[in-house]
Amino acid sequence: MPTRFHDQVMLGTVTIFFFSVVAAICAFMGALGDPVQAWVLATVNHLKEFEKQHEAFETLGKVSGIAITLLTGAYAIYQKYYFAEFNMHNRLDEFQRRVERRLRDSNEHIFTAVQRPSPHREFETAIFEDKTLNRALREMKWGRRRRAYASLQAELKEIEDQLKSWDMQKKTYELRKAQACLVKGAIAAARAAKTDGEEARKANDEARDCFREAFELSNKTDVEALEYLGHQQVRLGEFDQALSTFLQLATMAQQATRAPDGKSLLRARALKFQAEVYECRPSPNGSKANGVLIDAVHNALPTNASDLEKAEIHEMHGRVRTKLNQLNAEESYIEARHAYQRFIRSNPSREYVRIAKKGLERVDHALEQLSQTSPPDQNGGAAVAVTAPEQPSPDAHPDAR
Repeated sequence: MPTRFHDQVMLGTVTIFFFSVVAAICAFMGALGDPVQAWVLATVNHLKEFEKQHEAFETLGKVSGIAITLLTGAYAIYQKYYFAEFNMHNRLDEFQRRVERRLRDSNEHIFTAVQRPSPHREFETAIFEDKTLNRALREMKWGRRRRAYASLQAELKEIEDQLKSWDMQKKTYELRKAQACLVKGAIAAARAAKTDGEEARKANDEARDCFREAFELSNKTDVEALEYLGHQQVRLGEFDQALSTFLQLATMAQQATRAPDGKSLLRARALKFQAEVYECRPSPNGSKANGVLIDAVHNALPTNASDLEKAEIHEMHGRVRTKLNQLNAEESYIEARHAYQRFIRSNPSREYVRIAKKGLERVDHALEQLSQTSPPDQNGGAAVAVTAPEQPSPDAHPDAR
C-alpha cells in the first residue's frame, strides 16, 4: 500500500529504535556472548564515569527525555488532527492520487515489457517472458515474478476488503446525508410558515426538494420523508403530485404491514391525506374522498390505533358525507365523538387534551347542525337515516376495489 514519505521515515526510525533496544538488552543479559556483554558493561561504566566528570550530562539527558516526549506527543497530536474525521476526505483524495500514480507507473513498466507479435516473433508466442517481466517487476519494486504474484494476491484481497468497507461507509454517509436533508427540509418548511409571498414559495420549494432527496437517498424506503414530501406538494398546490405521493405511501404501508388483517395506521393516514386532497383542492371531488375514507375506516384503520387518530378520520368522513348530503354523516360524527371522549379520558398530555377538546367541540357543533336540518321522525326526534352499506369508489384507490 502506498504511504507518505514522512510515514516511511517514522516507521523506519521506530523499527531501528526497537531492534536497537532489543539488541542492547540481549547483549546486557549475555545472550550475544561474553565478549559483547563485557563490551556493553564497559561502555555503561564509561558513561557513568563521564556523567560524574560532567554534571551537565545528567541535565542534558533530562532535557533530551523531555524533548523526545514533547516531540512524540506533538507528532501524535498532528497525526490525530491529520486523520480526523473532518479531514478524512482529503486523506482519501491523497491516497487515491498515490495509488493512481503508482498504477500509472506500473502500467508504463508493463508496457515496456510486452513482447508484441511481429515479423521477428511467431503469432502464438507469449507476449510476456520472465526475462523482460522480471526486469520490469524489479523496477516497480515488486521483486521477481513469483514473489510479485504472491504480493499481488495479498493486495487484491486487501482491496476487496477495502471495497466492502467502502460500501458500508458509503451507506453510512448516504444515511447521514438523508438525515441532514430531512432536518434541512423541516427548517425550510418552518421558515415558510413564518413568511408569505415569493419568500414562502422559495422556502416551500426548498423543503420539498430536501424531502425528495432524503427519500431518494434512503433507497426509497423512508416513509416519513415520503409523507413530508406529499404535504409540501400540497402546500405548493401540486395536488396531482401529492395524490401520487400519498398513493405510493399507502402502497408501501400495505406491503410493509405484518398485521394478520393487513391493517396499518400508516396506510390509514395515507388514505386520509388522499381524501383531504380530494376534498380541499380547488376542484374538489367529494365522491372520491368518500370512497378513500371508507377504505381507510373499514380496511386500513387498526383497532389498536390511537383514539385521536380514529376520531380525526371519522370526523373527516362525517364532513365529507355532510357535503355530499348523505344521511349517514351523523354516524361518522357519533363515532368521532366517542373516540374523542375516550382519548380525553385516557389522560394524555395537556397539548393533546386541548386538541381533542377542540375536536369534540367541532363534532358536537356538526351534530347540532345535522339535528336542525334532519326531518323529525314520528316520535318527534331527529330522524337517523339507515342507508345501505357504502362501497369504496373503484376510482378512489386501487385497494378499495
